[in-house]
Amino acid sequence: MNRRQFIGGLSCGAVAAIGAGCESAACGGAAARTAGIRIGIAGYTYGRFKTDEMIAELVKNDMHGLCVKSHHLPYEAKPAEVKEFLRKLSDNGITPYGAGPIAMNDEETAKRMFDYVAAIGVPTMVGVPGEKKTVDGKERIVSSRRMCELCAKLAGEYRIDFAIHNHGENPKTGNPYLYPSVEKSWDYVKDLGPRMGFCVDIAYTFADGYDPAEILRKYGDRVFDCHLRNVSDPKNGSSGAPAHAGKIDYLPVFRALKAIGYSRWCGLELANAFLEPSEMNPGANPYWIPQSLGYFRALAELA
Repeated sequence: MNRRQFIGGLSCGAVAAIGAGCESAACGGAAARTAGIRIGIAGYTYGRFKTDEMIAELVKNDMHGLCVKSHHLPYEAKPAEVKEFLRKLSDNGITPYGAGPIAMNDEETAKRMFDYVAAIGVPTMVGVPGEKKTVDGKERIVSSRRMCELCAKLAGEYRIDFAIHNHGENPKTGNPYLYPSVEKSWDYVKDLGPRMGFCVDIAYTFADGYDPAEILRKYGDRVFDCHLRNVSDPKNGSSGAPAHAGKIDYLPVFRALKAIGYSRWCGLELANAFLEPSEMNPGANPYWIPQSLGYFRALAELA
């Protein structure tokens, strides 16, 4: 099924949501929630926004789930500040469902980050546990079995699911040294218990030549989060495009999520929308956010 056939088969309401860019609460958020796959936002998307500005954007676009990023709640936040942040989210109908991505390269930092996530009260940490090593003549932060073992221990103690975020195998557009793909990260976590899994970045997975739907089906019970973004360049997972106009066919992705019984949030991660238009992000503009939300919500209903 191509996009024209897909859109032709949608309900009038879903098509209207996509065409209008989902600029109001009438864009179908309720439909997406009843479909079982909930579309939220990765806080990194609004990294350039102050906390109150970010919340206002979420309200405007009928977004009710947030993966918290330190841009909006610093790691050093005191209990009163965490409480005030959570109050603001609650007052605006926003559920914090996770936190991250969070980098940690030593035991002290890891424990502090687990304390941070526990204070927010979310069930999932999107993490990047690395360690310093000299590779190819340079000191780099690389994938670490030792840190994964530590995080598995802490995940059990704190009862928090730990989702490793993949950042791409291509050295020009991603990071081949630090959990580049789910496939190349599996050996680090496969025997560390059910709380160690993945936040699957669909764009990087696709750009690395994998079928995202197959990856989701293969590692289904270890998929704790998904980052959704379409790409303008099929070889560049860092490129951006509105969901309906990119190179990734997302209908099989949502069908795979349904097939594995996925009932967690997926986060739209599209900071590209706020960058200057470029070859990597042609036509970039803030309307990519509501446009992508409308499209993904329609797909979640159709899948």
